[in-house]
Amino acid sequence: MLVKTERKSAVFFTKHAREQFLMTSEALGLKTSPDEIEKVFKKATPEKILDSSVRFNLFKRSIVHGDAKYYVADGWRFVVAGDKVVTVERIRPHENHKYLKNFIPKGRR
Repeated sequence: MLVKTERKSAVFFTKHAREQFLMTSEALGLKTSPDEIEKVFKKATPEKILDSSVRFNLFKRSIVHGDAKYYVADGWRFVVAGDKVVTVERIRPHENHKYLKNFIPKGRR
C-alpha cells in the first residue's frame, strides 16, 4: 500500500515491515490495526542521531543493506530505502522483536 504524506513522497511498506510492526505492537500491547503503521508513519520525522554508537551501528547497516533514511515517531524507527519502508523497529532495543520472542505466539514468530 502506498502512503503519501506532506513531508515525504509516496512510500510502500514491505511485507517484512508490516509483520515486524504488528508482532512488536502485539507483544508490547500497542494498537495492532492494519492501518496503524500508516498513521504512525505519517507523524514520523527524520531521525537526528546524536549518540555516536547508534550512528555507527546504522552506518554498519548501510554498508550491508545499502543507503537508507531513518524516520521516527511514537518510539518507532522506520527504515526507508528508496520508496520502500523496508523495516520498522522500536528505538529502544529491548522493545524489539528478538527480545520479545517469549511474548509473541509461536505461530507468529
